[in-house]
Amino acid sequence: MSMHPCCLAGAAPHLSSTPYWPGAFTAWDGQNLKILSAHPVPELSSGSQPGTVAFKENALVVQTGDGLLALDQVQLAGKKGLDAEAFVRGRPQFVGAVLGS
Repeated sequence: MSMHPCCLAGAAPHLSSTPYWPGAFTAWDGQNLKILSAHPVPELSSGSQPGTVAFKENALVVQTGDGLLALDQVQLAGKKGLDAEAFVRGRPQFVGAVLGS
């Protein structure tokens, strides 16, 4: 299931119940990015356009049309899945990026 960043928050229950298949994915830096595990944080907002990645409340989050989606585990195409913290340590430019563009 390919998801536009505006729709990711609604997909969060499905992501946690089926962590590896079919999963959700988007694009980042010209590559497919699979979201293996995530959870909604609807009470917060980064104030950015949907798809924007940020750090809020010690979590890696993506702004959606319905609030924030906290990313727990992600996987770039051809790479192993990583928890969000490890992913950002190796790719600090991910924070501030706009997914799906």
